[in-house]
Order: sequence, then C-alpha cells, then structure tokens
Amino acid sequence: MPDQTKLSASQSKGLADIVRQQIEATLAELVLLWQSEPPADWKRVVRPTGDGSFSINIESYCGFKSSINFRSKIAGRESLSLLDKVIRANQPVLLGYVSYSGRGEVIQDVVNLSTSLCHAALRYMDTRISAEDAIKRVMTELDQILVTSCVTHESLIPLSGLKLPEEIEPISLGSNICIRNLTAEEVSDIGSNDISSESQHSIVSRPVTTALVITRKVRFTLSERYEEQTSDLTFLQEEQDHIDAFLCSLHILKTGRVGVVASFTTLRPTILPNMGGHSWAPLVVNPFGFMKLTCEEIETFVDLHQKITSNQRNEVRIAATRLLDAESRLSPVDSLLDAVIGLEVLLNPNDYAELSFRVALNYAYLGNSTDRRKRYENVRDIQKTRNRVVHGGLNLKSKDAALIHKHAELAKQCLRDSVQHFLNDKAFAGNVKLDVDFWLDRVIPPDLVL
Repeated sequence: MPDQTKLSASQSKGLADIVRQQIEATLAELVLLWQSEPPADWKRVVRPTGDGSFSINIESYCGFKSSINFRSKIAGRESLSLLDKVIRANQPVLLGYVSYSGRGEVIQDVVNLSTSLCHAALRYMDTRISAEDAIKRVMTELDQILVTSCVTHESLIPLSGLKLPEEIEPISLGSNICIRNLTAEEVSDIGSNDISSESQHSIVSRPVTTALVITRKVRFTLSERYEEQTSDLTFLQEEQDHIDAFLCSLHILKTGRVGVVASFTTLRPTILPNMGGHSWAPLVVNPFGFMKLTCEEIETFVDLHQKITSNQRNEVRIAATRLLDAESRLSPVDSLLDAVIGLEVLLNPNDYAELSFRVALNYAYLGNSTDRRKRYENVRDIQKTRNRVVHGGLNLKSKDAALIHKHAELAKQCLRDSVQHFLNDKAFAGNVKLDVDFWLDRVIPPDLVL
C-alpha cells in the first residue's frame, strides 16, 4: 500500500492539501486543550476609564509560563508525531528557516510551529469568531505566505499628548502611513505588564490615545536551509524620517507638546514563530504635554505634512526641527535658544554682517505692511534677551527672569509663523537662492524703484 502521508509530485507552491488537512485537525485538538488549561501568569493590567483616569488590577493571563506548560504538555502527542511525519515528507520548509530583512531564524520543530499557529487561532477567536473559522483563517494566511513570500511589516507608534476627535477615521498621510485613535484594548496592552517585570511604557502619567502607523511590504521566505539575505536597514532611517516629519508638522501647526511613547514592530499575519517583532522606546521621554486637533486643524495639518515631506530646503528642515526641540524643552532658556537659532537659520541671507538687524527686518517683511513694525520689534526684543542669556547677563534667577519665559514663547511663535510662510509662500518654492538681493527685493520691490 502506498504511503498516504506522501504528496504527489504535482503539488502547488502553496500549502499542500495533505499538510493543510493534518494541521487543521491538529489545531482543532490543540485549541480545545489550550482552552481547558488555567492561565499560569499574572499581569498588572492598566485600563483607561475616562480622561486622565485609569483602573489598575492584577489579573491572570496566558503568558510565558503558560506557553512553556502548554509546549511540555503537547510534546510527544500522537497527533503531533503524525503532523511531523506529514510535514517532513511533503513540505519540510514549514520546519525550516524563516528569513526577512537580513534576519533568519529556525522554526525548530513541530511543537514550536503548532504552538504559534494555535496562538494565532486563539487571537482570532478573541474577535468572536468560531474556532473553525479562526483555524481556516490561519490556514489561508499560511498558504498566502507560501505563495507570495511576502508579509506586511507594521510599526505601531503610540503618541503621548495628541488628542483627535473620537469618531474620526484613520487619517492617511501617504500610501503607507496614517494616524488613528487607539482602541481601549490597545491602550491597555501598551500600559500593562507581567508582574515579574517592570512597566516599560507608562500611560498613567501621560495621555495616550493616538498612534502613528507605518507599514511596508517585506520579503518573507521559508526554506529548509538558511538563505542569507542582504540586511536592509534603510527602512529604519525611513521610519525615523516619517516620525520626524510627522512631529515637525504637528508643532508647525500649533503650540503644544507631542512625543513618542514607543514603537511596536510586528509582521502580519502573525502566525509563524519569530513574527511577533520587537519594541523600542525613545532615549529621552518627552515631558508632559497636550495638543488637541479639530477636524479643521487636521485638514491644515495634512497639508503641512505634505509640504514638509516634499520640502527641498535644508534651512526649513533645520528650522522645523529646532521648533520641535523648542517645544520639547523643560527649560525656557533652552527653548529660547532653539527658537532663535531656527529663526537665524531661516532668515539670515548667508551674510553674517549685522545679523540681528537682518533677521528682524526679514521677519518683518514676511508679514503684511501694517504688521511689519511690530514684527520687527518682536524679533529684536527676542534677540536682545537671547544675547543677554548667552553672554551671562540674564538667567532664571535674575530679577527680570520673566523676560526669558515671555520671549521663549514669543520666539517659538515667530519661528512657527516663519516656517509656515516658507511652506506656503510661492516666493520660496523650489530652491531659489535666499541671498541679500532676494531679501532686498522683498523689502524694496524692483517695481517700486523709480
């Protein structure tokens, strides 16, 4: 009698029928077994209960210990021995290596494979679908990975301080980037942690309701032997560029303070071992801040973001970054210095003679004729305070220290106004040279010369 565990030579590139049938039968058994086991782990669960309020409870859950117990319980089961035989005879790649973005890791064995597929089915069942439908979804996704050798690399980047309208749909900022509100479950997952470890991402002290989401398609292969891929680290810089452009655009739009809580990377569909990804948190956590956007402001923000990402001027990029730094500073001294540097980068026409006068004058002529005198005086006063700080004549303990606070806020306001003019005024489009003649034409247009 022929061996029924062997597949005919005409197998397709996708999941073999005989392998699919055996995995489905095994998963149906393992899902029931997992559900019958009590959780062996405990978690500190943080749940939002309203604006700025949370509940904190210690609850049981299925974590690392539960997974170890489950693996030891299913090892040696007859169904897994049969599945191992079927896979090795027909599609041994399912017990081989997964490779993506220069990384390669071995699946190891049928226990590791089955546990990962079982966990995926259980996650889908949490969305209130039947075990049968959840298993079918896992099979469909496994087949798709084998056929396409492609998965989605997703970075979920929770933000502190940003509040969007509650019912708003995800806001697209490009083909692979959007901002959206987090669900209550997602917020809870970010702030919760196993009791055996310390909380890495506090949400109690900072308002966390939104996230930036960045996705990209990546090559994902399964093979019997390790296939070394060229390490592609460009996406790390691209992700940071997306984050920087997003934060700069927000702070160009209005005053406030928004920061990154963390970045959680996942490969989707998350059904095989080593697809759970990783997370990182910024080295410097932004101090508490808040920014609330209306629907009208969101439209303006999307436009600003598009202009920032397509901007060709280094001085605009540097000034926008300085504005972001100024808004993030704890000290008004540092905030003032960052904002003034941004103004000087934008408004100094590569001629350092009489810098203060030129910066103030050029800022004045960004505005309407009726406002120019006041605009000039604002920047002149800012620079006077800045010079006193730099040269040691003024500090936070001086009797007129209030000037530092006042002019730090005014400097940020002036810098924000300047960046907006550079992005929206067609005179600054492209990469026209901003030399003395450019600014002279702005102060005294040629058509006014007699």
